[in-house]
Amino acid sequence: MADVPDSPPPAPGTAADAGLEVFVYSEAEDAIVPPSNARSLRWRAALSAARIRHEIARHEGRWIIVVPARLTERALAELREYERVNRDWPPRRKRLGTFDLSPNASLFATAVVIAALTGWFVFAGPPGDEPSALDVAIADPARIQSGEWWRCVTALCLHGDIAHLLSNSLCLFFLGHAIGGMVGYGVGWLGILGSGFGGNALAAWLERDPVSAFGASTASFGALGLLAVLQVSRLYREHGGVRGIWNPVWIPMGAAVALLHFLGSAEGTHVAGHYYGFASGAGIGLVLLPLLDWRVPGWLQPPVFVGGATLVVWAWRLALAQLPVSP
Repeated sequence: MADVPDSPPPAPGTAADAGLEVFVYSEAEDAIVPPSNARSLRWRAALSAARIRHEIARHEGRWIIVVPARLTERALAELREYERVNRDWPPRRKRLGTFDLSPNASLFATAVVIAALTGWFVFAGPPGDEPSALDVAIADPARIQSGEWWRCVTALCLHGDIAHLLSNSLCLFFLGHAIGGMVGYGVGWLGILGSGFGGNALAAWLERDPVSAFGASTASFGALGLLAVLQVSRLYREHGGVRGIWNPVWIPMGAAVALLHFLGSAEGTHVAGHYYGFASGAGIGLVLLPLLDWRVPGWLQPPVFVGGATLVVWAWRLALAQLPVSP
């Protein structure tokens, strides 16, 4: 093979560096060999846009571009310019890294949370209609406003029946594992706990006709809001902004709001708690956004997870301390 005579030397990063080969195809024609068949289509488009006459042919199992010998130098110059202009196109999407943790760690942490909820339900049972010892743990708005903040936590651990427990466990399993994969399982579950706490607190203080409530659904919808914000931010960065209302960036938030409306507004549920939990989760998601760029050391995740569990134990200790002491 021979290079085209009198052609200028290729500049770094040009098409020639990418594997461009030129050889004499016939007495009056030269052949340009693209580095790949996909590249040949783009080069043909570039030559066509420059109105440089050319043809395509097969040579040794590869596509080649045949140009008149008198146009070879011009064709090469056009291809070099094409490669220079399109060197960084299409732009690479910014892939936001996850944590250097085994997925098994997030699954294990999620399983621990579900097992704890299930174990407590089996041990303590559901709060009944009649006064019981568990009344010290439900989210009673009047008691929360009087300073019994721990009720915002302990109420998340109580469930009315098996169906209530299973539905919340299923939601928390998938949402908790997904959030853990983005910000780490320790930070993720602490954020979910915080969203449940915030949802119960906001409902107690802001609801027009506050009612007592219990269940992890407040935290479940909080996790939904948290995950939606994280996913919107991730897609915003990958797609380089929002170009319209139908941009894929909005899909996670739209889906989350739809789920909140259809599942969180069911009759007989604490609707206000669900909406305030979603809002709290979204707010916590905004706080956690920097963690999508800053890789939290993996060794910090277990202490954060244990810290969240310690908060739950402390809340229950304060709640049980309200029980009358038997003589």
